[in-house]
Amino acid sequence: MAIVALCLQGCYSQAKLDAANSVVTAKDSSLKECTKLQTLHTKTGYLYIDSARLDLKMQTSQLGGTHLVETEAIPFIYERHFIGVILSGDAYKCPLGTGPKESSPDALINFAPTKYEYMLNYDTFDDFDEPFIFGNDFPFRHHRHRW
Repeated sequence: MAIVALCLQGCYSQAKLDAANSVVTAKDSSLKECTKLQTLHTKTGYLYIDSARLDLKMQTSQLGGTHLVETEAIPFIYERHFIGVILSGDAYKCPLGTGPKESSPDALINFAPTKYEYMLNYDTFDDFDEPFIFGNDFPFRHHRHRW
């Protein structure tokens, strides 16, 4: 996470990074006294889930939220050889003194980037196109790749 923060240092102020890092990732069962603010999605796809987490935490802090519940990790094609992640979650605001004080490792969605060349045999595709894998209605598609 520190490396991600260093890479983003030029794009975000230290105050925004500190606010994002103060957001606690928790399970929704531990947030009974808290108010759900909004369902969030990362603004783009990321190769690393820690980058996606920082994006959601920044969005949560901008809403005035204190806690984040990760709900879904959606794979997408990130460049030609990797599967990236779009992360979704729910932002919560907890009254002072309620809710978990630290992020719980059990609350984090486990998602490892994968080289999809291990999943597919390129020899079978003359004109590879991502809808073959994900279908034409795959969410969050920014543009189609033609390789």
